[in-house]
Amino acid sequence: MERQKERSGASKRKQRQEREAFSSAAEISAKSDKCLFTDSVDTAVSVNEMTLEDQEYHDSTILINATAENDYVDVSVQPTVEESSISTSSEVLEISTDLGKFINKKLNDTEKRLILDKGPLKPSGPFPKEPHQDHRSFSETYYVSTSKYGPVDRFWICYSKMLDAAYCQPCWLFASQKNVWCTGIRDWRHLSDRVKQHGSSKAHTKACAVYKAWQKSSTIDKELEDKIRKEALFWRKVLRRLFDIIITLVLWL
Repeated sequence: MERQKERSGASKRKQRQEREAFSSAAEISAKSDKCLFTDSVDTAVSVNEMTLEDQEYHDSTILINATAENDYVDVSVQPTVEESSISTSSEVLEISTDLGKFINKKLNDTEKRLILDKGPLKPSGPFPKEPHQDHRSFSETYYVSTSKYGPVDRFWICYSKMLDAAYCQPCWLFASQKNVWCTGIRDWRHLSDRVKQHGSSKAHTKACAVYKAWQKSSTIDKELEDKIRKEALFWRKVLRRLFDIIITLVLWL
C-alpha cells in the first residue's frame, strides 16, 4: 500500500485554527445559554415578586375601601344626639299644647313661651256630638268670624281634644282674672253668643295685647309683662277720665 502523504505545516496550522474556532464557538454558546437561563430565572422571580406586591396592594385597597364603606354606613345610619333631641322636643311640644295637659296648673314663662311659639291649637273636625245638647258640637266655623270686609281669623279661639272644649289661648296664658274661657267651655248651644261676648270683653282685650307683645318679642320676661299691664291700665284710666269729662260737658251745655 502506498504511504499516506504527509501533510504540510500550513495544513496543520489551518486545522488547528479550525479546532480553536470550534472550541471558542462552543464556549460562547454555553455561556450564552447560561446567561439566558439566569435572566429567565431572574425575570420569573421579579414577575412573581411584582405579582405578590400587586396582590398585597390589591388586598390592602379592598380592605381600606371596605373599612371606609363600613364607616360611612355607620355614620349615615346612626342618628346624632342633636337630631334625637330635636325629635324628642317636637314630640313633647305636640302633646303639651293641649289645654287638658295643664288644668289647674300655673304656667311659668318658659312653658308660656313654648305654647306660644307652637301657635294656637286648631284641630280639624269632625268633633264629638253632645247628646244632652241636641247632638250639637264644636265647629271649625268658630275659628273665623265674618265681617263686611270679609272673613277674619279668630286667632285666640282654640279647641282641646282632651277636654272636648273650646278655650281662649291669650286669656289662658295672660289673663289676670281667670274665667270659663281659661279652663274650657262646652256650651255648644249658646257658643256663638258666648264667643261674641268674650271677644269684646276688656279682660280679653288686655290678654290679647300681652299675647301680641309676646309674639313680637322673643326675650320678653316677667318685668316687661308687668310693664305692659301697667301701661294698659294707665291708658284705660285716661280714657275713662276723658269719657267722664265729655259726659260732664254735655250735661252742662
